Amino acid sequence: MIEIIPSINKSTWPEVEQDIKKAESFADWIELDIGDGSLGQAKTWDNPEDLKSLKLLRPIRFAAHLMIKNPDKVIENWIGAGIRRIIVQYEGIAGGLWGRKRKKTIKQIADECKNNWVEFGISISPKTSVAKLRPFLGSVDLVQILAVPIGLSGYGFDEKQLRKAEELRIWQDQIFGETGFGYKIEWDGGVDIETVKKIKAAGAEIIASTSFVFGAAEPAQAVEALVKVIRE
Repeated sequence: MIEIIPSINKSTWPEVEQDIKKAESFADWIELDIGDGSLGQAKTWDNPEDLKSLKLLRPIRFAAHLMIKNPDKVIENWIGAGIRRIIVQYEGIAGGLWGRKRKKTIKQIADECKNNWVEFGISISPKTSVAKLRPFLGSVDLVQILAVPIGLSGYGFDEKQLRKAEELRIWQDQIFGETGFGYKIEWDGGVDIETVKKIKAAGAEIIASTSFVFGAAEPAQAVEALVKVIRE
């Protein structure tokens, strides 16, 4: 079953909190875009301490998409704030000689998430080949295809990125077969009524939407519209 997840990309905590309140009546998951400007031009809200004072009417699970360099240095803070899914940006992890440092860092983050019962995912930007993630597919719960430049929302739909989802789906079958285990494929970027069917057909199981959902007068109805299209 495909999930549609509201994704929040705002620069201040009051704005983030306002969008959370808009979505709390219908969302089981909410994704928070976290950017400090180190990987892209956009800087968003990035203080996990604010989440600790958040009052909700019903339980919601939060994912944090860390579009920052050296995410391993702040993972503990986000987990401590109640985040249930950590997604790190591949481009923010230093490679070192032959990529050894990157491998070590990704394993460290994966272990920390696992030890705290938190899901772990890796995101790749439009300019990064999905093949770069092949060595890590056995240790992640999720792979996110970021189909827009890092940190931006409302950028439009990049159809060329669909091939990445198709490749990940093939590898999913090759590595895990029909066991039901393995990573999920998430799509983030350019989601609307016209594109969501293509994203589903390419193999995405989670679809994160920012502008289409929170740009609507009624975010709940926007999500319902996307769900209706992918079920047709």
